[in-house]
Amino acid sequence: GTSLSGSVFGRNQLRIVRIDAYHVDVIPAGHFLITRHLDRPGVIAHVSRLLAELNVNIGGMTCGRDTPGGNALLVIATDEPVNADLVKAVAQSPLVKRAQVISL
Repeated sequence: GTSLSGSVFGRNQLRIVRIDAYHVDVIPAGHFLITRHLDRPGVIAHVSRLLAELNVNIGGMTCGRDTPGGNALLVIATDEPVNADLVKAVAQSPLVKRAQVISL
């Protein structure tokens, strides 16, 4: 399963600050595309290009990694839910191990 850790900043500003072993900064509201991938150049560009091709706007993004060149996590907030075909296209990248969407 996936482990989440959160924190409260200021006056009730909730944040997810850790997903499993990865440090992130996520406002827990809206739609998200999450990837687990190898930490290599081009992964973020590849995923954002696929989103742009389907006219999906990125509202925010955060990433974390275990070690440089190791494993990484990317969390992209989108203005609308990401469809299953896009998730499949992202997951087919040889550097991406897993892609999923969540809405909070």
